[in-house]
Amino acid sequence: MKNLILLFTFITLIYSDLKSQNSVDFSKERYEQGKISLSNYKKINASDIKRLKDSIDFLDEDTQKRTRLSFANINYLKLQEGNYAGTGFFLGGTTMGLVILRAFIQASNNPNLAIRDDAFSRSLLFIGGGAAVGALIGYAVPKWKIYYLGNKTTNISIQPVFYSMNGLGASIKVSM
Repeated sequence: MKNLILLFTFITLIYSDLKSQNSVDFSKERYEQGKISLSNYKKINASDIKRLKDSIDFLDEDTQKRTRLSFANINYLKLQEGNYAGTGFFLGGTTMGLVILRAFIQASNNPNLAIRDDAFSRSLLFIGGGAAVGALIGYAVPKWKIYYLGNKTTNISIQPVFYSMNGLGASIKVSM
């Protein structure tokens, strides 16, 4: 059971391909919050960010002035694109489901314990509660997307590697 939980955690949280973008393709025209890193590595906290054809218009939070910058002067943009409510919902519900599954397995293996008639409906309530708590926690965590506008490209790839004798590892490749 412990191996199953570890494998599930590995698949859900760690197994992913992380690749930097090849082109600037903004998903929205307007963003509420963001951080701008200029070519000289100066950082600007911005709000009310609007994407224009070859520049961005934003409100500088330090000076409270509207500013327009060309993409040529920007190293990268870190823009807030939602939150992790869905991920929290999934992880909270799954975690409670695994805890309840473990409790049912232990109760069925112990002759001194009995499973109540309403255990299934109570289990669904606990799973729903775990999912709700996870969604609330995820709602409080902002999701940031980084758009690289500089000429540097870096690719990072993380792949699982399975060895004989139940071994598991990770292959990490970085190319610049």
